[in-house]
Amino acid sequence: MERLYRTSIKWHNYDMKEEKCLIIENRNIVKNYFVMTLESQYISSRSAPGNFIMLAASNSYEPLLKRPFGILDAHPPHLRLYYETIGKGTELIADLKPGDRVNAVGPLGN
Repeated sequence: MERLYRTSIKWHNYDMKEEKCLIIENRNIVKNYFVMTLESQYISSRSAPGNFIMLAASNSYEPLLKRPFGILDAHPPHLRLYYETIGKGTELIADLKPGDRVNAVGPLGN
């Protein structure tokens, strides 16, 4: 019988974890574009460019869903994200200051 799937393909990232990350930097580069640096022991040590994380915009239920952010680079214990503010969730994230903490889930993706 012919095999219909490959066992070497990893469909799920079982290394992901929710972590409360410390914001080191959240800098406006130009107009609506920002670079955020997070201190993250677990996620940064397992991340690479091309992965992404999900960030909670606030500690409340508004907005309910976490937002995806691509990883610019990871040098444990730090992780850098590059993002554009395009809605309420990313505007709340852009308002976060160094010293604040944010809930993150990751790393996700290939």
